[in-house]
Amino acid sequence: MTDPNRSWLHKHKDQGKMSAAASLGMIYLGDVDEGPGKMDPFTSIDDEWIPGGALLGIGIFCSGVHSEYDPALALLRDHVTSKNKVSPHSLTRSL
Repeated sequence: MTDPNRSWLHKHKDQGKMSAAASLGMIYLGDVDEGPGKMDPFTSIDDEWIPGGALLGIGIFCSGVHSEYDPALALLRDHVTSKNKVSPHSLTRSL
């Protein structure tokens, strides 16, 4: 699932893409060192479902992590509040 060409991800449709991207959060659960670098490429894909799933995955792998830097907030704030993104999907903001 960590294959860099991500061909496995595009075999699904809509909610399947979202859940597949979010499932990467379970692979990197608690790993706030490697997880952000692995999930970030999925947040910039021009598809409504994949970035939404990647943002859910970020929330999953950051769950239970206690840090003064709050990695989930740092990673998610720009994606959720930005109105100047190239593709500001309403689905991503509603998550």
